[in-house]
Amino acid sequence: MDCVGMPASVAKATCAEALSVDKSSSAMVELCPYAAHGDCPYADQCAYVHGDVCDLCHCAVLSPFDLDQRQRHTEVNTVKLLFCMHQIFTIRVELKK
Repeated sequence: MDCVGMPASVAKATCAEALSVDKSSSAMVELCPYAAHGDCPYADQCAYVHGDVCDLCHCAVLSPFDLDQRQRHTEVNTVKLLFCMHQIFTIRVELKK
C-alpha cells in the first residue's frame, strides 16, 4: 500500500462510499460520479449535484446539503489517514533496527 498521501485504492473506495445515497436521509441528493473523480463532461447542465472537494481524499464527494454525510465521510477518511500514518511510523521504526 502506498502511504505517501492517500493511496489511490483508498481514495477510490472512499469516493465510492460517498457516492452511495442513504435512502433514509431526508436530504436525499445524488452526487455526480464524474465530478467525484475529477471532471464532469456535463458541467453546469449536469443532472446531479457536484460535491465539495474533500481535503483528505481530494474527491468532490462532500454533499453541500447533507451535513451528516460530510461528517461521516470526514471521520472515515481520518481513520484511514491515521492508519496509513501508523503504517509509515511502524515501517520507519523497523528500518532503524
